[in-house]
Amino acid sequence: MPSLPSQDREEDRFTPAVEPMHAKSAEERNAFLSMLKKDSKSHREITNSYLNFWQADGGKARDDTEDERDGRISEYMSLVSSYYDLATDIYEEAWAQSFHLCRFAIGEPLQQALARHEHYLACRINLSPDMHVLDVGCGV
Repeated sequence: MPSLPSQDREEDRFTPAVEPMHAKSAEERNAFLSMLKKDSKSHREITNSYLNFWQADGGKARDDTEDERDGRISEYMSLVSSYYDLATDIYEEAWAQSFHLCRFAIGEPLQQALARHEHYLACRINLSPDMHVLDVGCGV
């Protein structure tokens, strides 16, 4: 099994992809419009990079070879970065800027349900207007 590459070196490789893919996406109120404004060439390259990890033999269903698994391990940072670049867009489209789930009342709009849930969480931990919150997400 190959050794894992240095994370610092791998992160430097993907810095140029951050700007065209996600630079101002958090500022866009409509996630679908945000996706349309992204650099389509960069998006296509990242999509192809991710899919190439899984599409040997033209994408036919079969068991991976040990060499293919080793290849993904040696390029793990590219695999992970490509996945999260693509998944972020999908999650933003489905859940806006709130990457958490909440309960809905019958007929309640998504944005209203998310705002209600966020207010509930703030109340439960006794937040006040002068406090700062760090939301440490696990995943996207």
